[in-house]
Amino acid sequence: MKQYLIKITIPSVQEIIVQSRKLIDLYGSSSLIPTVLSKTFKHFLNNENVKFLIPSEEVIRELPENITNVAYIKYKAKDKEEVKNFCKQIEEAVYENLIDTLKLEQSLIKNYESLTDYQIRNSLKVVYGAVEIKESLSKAKKEVDKLVAYLKGALEPDFESIEGLNYYKKENNIYFEKDFLEFLNNQKNFNYIHVLGAYRCSVCGRRSVIGAKLTDIKGKEFWEDLSKKKYPIIGESERLCGFCLSKRLYRYDKAAFRSVVYYAIKEYPAEVEQKLLEIVKKYEIKDIQNIYDENYKNPELSKFFEEHGYPSKYYALLMADGDSMGEKVENAFKSESSVLEFTKELSSYSQNFKKIIKNLRGETIYTGGDDVLAIFPKSKALEGYKNIFDKFKGTSTMSAGIVIAHYKIPLSYVLKQLRNAEQTAKNKGKKGVCIKYIKHSYSSAECFLKREEIEDFEEIVKIMQKKDFPNTFINQLEAILKPFSELEKIGEYQEQVKSLIKYLINKKKFNDRETFEEILLKQDISNVSVSDIVGKLKVAKFLAARGG
Repeated sequence: MKQYLIKITIPSVQEIIVQSRKLIDLYGSSSLIPTVLSKTFKHFLNNENVKFLIPSEEVIRELPENITNVAYIKYKAKDKEEVKNFCKQIEEAVYENLIDTLKLEQSLIKNYESLTDYQIRNSLKVVYGAVEIKESLSKAKKEVDKLVAYLKGALEPDFESIEGLNYYKKENNIYFEKDFLEFLNNQKNFNYIHVLGAYRCSVCGRRSVIGAKLTDIKGKEFWEDLSKKKYPIIGESERLCGFCLSKRLYRYDKAAFRSVVYYAIKEYPAEVEQKLLEIVKKYEIKDIQNIYDENYKNPELSKFFEEHGYPSKYYALLMADGDSMGEKVENAFKSESSVLEFTKELSSYSQNFKKIIKNLRGETIYTGGDDVLAIFPKSKALEGYKNIFDKFKGTSTMSAGIVIAHYKIPLSYVLKQLRNAEQTAKNKGKKGVCIKYIKHSYSSAECFLKREEIEDFEEIVKIMQKKDFPNTFINQLEAILKPFSELEKIGEYQEQVKSLIKYLINKKKFNDRETFEEILLKQDISNVSVSDIVGKLKVAKFLAARGG
């Protein structure tokens, strides 16, 4: 018998997450792969020829939510053909478990069962490769990584078409093509002519909507009926494909359903937040967004706001990722035992991260060891990053993006900005966090902070929270530093810029002026730009504001 190293991955997972339109989409997208892969791998745990490395057997049995979209397996086989058959078994099991996990009540998708199954099965690609372990496990890993990277590149999805159907130039319309029509003709329960596919899913934009028929090409009747059954999870105006609909509903629990507003209002102390939720329940306010004064008039709410202040309209998302983890994984593959030890170590972090997030009144959306995605009230996300960084530093440093967004900004837009923020942190030297806010008007600012700079930044926020801090300071600083604003880095002009900052601070009268000056001027600013300095102060000022 020969030993083989198999790598299995499901690419484009981040794309599915970023496409989320509602918070429930985000939860569904983030938990789907761990759920499906845990079901798949459990089936092979008792196979004596199989040894799970990443995820380990322990993770599969006890912590399935920590499973990521990449797996490494050692497999004993007589020859390549046997390995190939085993990989095909796993691939088919993934698709079967995907369909089983997302299975909807037939009454909800009557006449669209086959199309829904088709779209679910074709929503994800399973990519795998295998190499014989000849010299060492480490060398086999490098070989299989190259092989799978090549295969992933060859299987990149074509985003210029939907299920093989080319777009018209006119938005939301696509051509009918032979292969897809043949598929539809072969399905049972299709009692309409093939106009479905004329409109693309409003969540993913990758697949055609379900619910369309010749006399109702937008599926209005189907979606109005579904909205009545599943309000508020499905809106009348929504048009989803079978995959996105199934993904939204499979984790749906009416009692636990949350809007981002639920995290915005956690800026209140817990007991005050609870009073607000009791009012919402008492008056049967179905959409919690209606608590905001411009949407809803209620004497008890007005009295509550007079006593406790208006609720924040902003929530925060945190996306964090361990630095140089590729190198850490490579080192772990020196032996089977070191891989399993490394896997165990990462799994222990997941549980610790969840506790940190919960203690700060946030909620974990996903954590797979060194990866974290979480939602927080506006003022708690930075503290969450600090605590997660400090907990993880025994293994590596961590980079992150934090986006603080108005509740009305589309979630898919916020998630794209979140990925960009995390990438900015990686590009600016890692070991830090990029914080960005996005107002209702879409105006924004961002800054990058190294971990060791955060305490000073938090001190600036505290100073700006005080009533005597001059509101005009940031705008005036931006104006006075305009001659240097075109420089990518301040460089040799550091002393001149610092002199201007000191000059402006000394013109203002506020109690913490000396502390403020010390923090701003003690840092080396030669490697940053004027926009970096101003951006940091804008973000601090935004965090200092309590409400919306």
